[in-house]
Amino acid sequence: MSAIAKANLPFREAPGRQIPASNSRPAASTGRPLPLRRLLSVWHAGLILLLLTFVPPLPAALITYEGFAYVDNASLNTQTGGTGWQTGFGWAGGGSATITTPGRTFPGLANSGRSALFRAGGIQTRAFVTTGYASLRTSGRFGLDGTELWLSFLARRETNFFVGDSGGLSLMDGNTVELFVGCPAGAARWSVQLPELGTAPANITPAPNAPLVTGETTLLVVRMSFGVNGTQDRVDLFVNPAPGVIPTTPNATRTGADIRFDRLRLQSGASALSAMSFDEIRLGESFSDVVPTTPNPAIAWLRAGAQRVTAGAEITLPLQYAWPAGDLATLGLAVESADTGILPADRITVVGTGANRRVTFRPLPSERGSAAVTATLTQPGGSVVTATFDLLILKT
Repeated sequence: MSAIAKANLPFREAPGRQIPASNSRPAASTGRPLPLRRLLSVWHAGLILLLLTFVPPLPAALITYEGFAYVDNASLNTQTGGTGWQTGFGWAGGGSATITTPGRTFPGLANSGRSALFRAGGIQTRAFVTTGYASLRTSGRFGLDGTELWLSFLARRETNFFVGDSGGLSLMDGNTVELFVGCPAGAARWSVQLPELGTAPANITPAPNAPLVTGETTLLVVRMSFGVNGTQDRVDLFVNPAPGVIPTTPNATRTGADIRFDRLRLQSGASALSAMSFDEIRLGESFSDVVPTTPNPAIAWLRAGAQRVTAGAEITLPLQYAWPAGDLATLGLAVESADTGILPADRITVVGTGANRRVTFRPLPSERGSAAVTATLTQPGGSVVTATFDLLILKT
C-alpha cells in the first residue's frame, strides 16, 4: 500500500487630388495631377523622416551564459564555451575545478546537463564580453547608473565548510571583488556581500529564511539596480524563485555600494575538504533572460541522493515544482512512501504554498530499513511527473 499526503494546488493617392508644383505658383489650370514618380519621391522622403525620428526601444537580452557543456571530468581551466565571454576560464589559485555529470537541475529551468565542481579552494575567473552593450556600461564595465541587470546561477555546497570558509560567485572589477553571492565567511544562510561597505560580518546580508544546507541545489537570482540613490546601487537576492514568475519580494536586500564589474570569479571553500558545484550561470537585462523556462511540469527533491534519519526522529526536505507554461493551481501533488510499514501516510506532512514545499518525514520509532519516497504531480488530463529518493531509517 502507499501512504499519501496530498496537497491540492489552488497556475495610392485619392482620385482628383492636386499637389502644388515645386515653385510657389499654383498648378496649371489644366488640372493635370503630379507625376507618379514625384509622388513616390515625396512618400519615400516622409518614410525616411519617420524612421529617423522613431527608434523603438531595444528588447531586454541575455548577455552571458555558461552551462559547462564540456567533456566530463575535464578541467574547467582554459575552457572557452558558453556565450558572451571575452576570455576562457583562468586558474586563479587554490585546488581543482572539473566538469561533472549530471548537471545541477531546478524544476522549470532550462539546463545543459553538466556542471562544474570546485574542490579545496579552487578559484577560476572569466571576463565578460567587452564589445556592445554601451547603454549598460560605464568606462567599459557593467554598472551604469540608471540601468538594471539580473544574474542567476545554480549552486550546491557539496561538503560542510570549515568556520570562515567562503564559496560562491563574485562579480569583479579587475582583481577587486564588487559583489559576492553565496556562502561568505562561513555564513549559515545564502547571502550577499558588498566588500566596499566594510569588513565581514558587517558587509554581509544573509537571507533570513534561506538556510544553506549541504547537498541541496539552490537557484540564486540577483537583481542589481544601479544608481537608485545617487551613485548607490541596490542588490536584491531571490532564493529559489519559481521559473516563469517574476519575483517581487527578495529574500535579502542591501544598498550602499557603487558596483562596477567586468568579470566573474567562482570559488569553493579554502579548506582541503571543501567542495561546491555551480551550473547555469546567466547575466541579462531581465528575469526571463536569466531564468529561461521549460514548458512541461517538473518536480524535484532539491537535496541530492539518499537521505538518512534516525528511527523516531524526523527530517524535513525541500520539494520544488514548476509549470511555467501552465497553471500551478490545476496540478495535484501527492507524496507517498513505498513501505507504509515504516513510514505511514500520517507521518508524512507537506507544508508551504505555490511551487515551494517542505515535506517532513517521521518514521515509526520501532522500525528500521529503507523506503522509496515519491512525489507526484498530476495534470488535469491525468499525465504525471514524478521525483523519487530513498529514505534510510537508522537505529536509534
